[in-house]
Amino acid sequence: MAFKSEIRKLALENRKNWSNENYVNKNMAVCLYLLEFLKQYSPNTQVMSFKSMEHLREIDLASVHSQLIHPPYSFFLGYPRVSGEHIVAYQSHPMTPFEKSSWGILEPEENPNNLLDPSTIDLVLIPLLAIDLHGHRVGYGKGFYDRYLAHVSEQTIKVGVGFEDPISPIDDINSFDVPMDYLITPSGVISFP
Repeated sequence: MAFKSEIRKLALENRKNWSNENYVNKNMAVCLYLLEFLKQYSPNTQVMSFKSMEHLREIDLASVHSQLIHPPYSFFLGYPRVSGEHIVAYQSHPMTPFEKSSWGILEPEENPNNLLDPSTIDLVLIPLLAIDLHGHRVGYGKGFYDRYLAHVSEQTIKVGVGFEDPISPIDDINSFDVPMDYLITPSGVISFP
């Protein structure tokens, strides 16, 4: 039996044991595979990404973000911000001010003019601790992304970004869990049916 709470605990413990070199190498591999994967999308694609929780050794996509706003990608980037029990996304640009949340996450400053309608987002990049063979992810246990994904378009592509390959099916999946379409890891790109 594999439950989310156990998987989450084990994944976080494993990350603590990585050498800095191991973390950097894994992160670099994910970024390279992600950039290659995103080449298939046209300029002006609206992407919601995330800023890394460095204290938890989450994947750091800063090098990817800096490339996505320039050719050949020329994407529009947005980032989430926690608002109560939900996240909202804000369009960003190079001068967008970010502030550190109580969880240590850099979030875009609130600006109603830059608020993104979830239905306009073409692709969402989502951090994860683990994912199963059916694309169900284990995050940090608050359900923010699942609640947000309930409001995106059916055409929105959901891409999990993680350090580990898929595990056997998670036992405590519920109706609110939104499966990923793709997974990017240091091993490459995996597509889920």
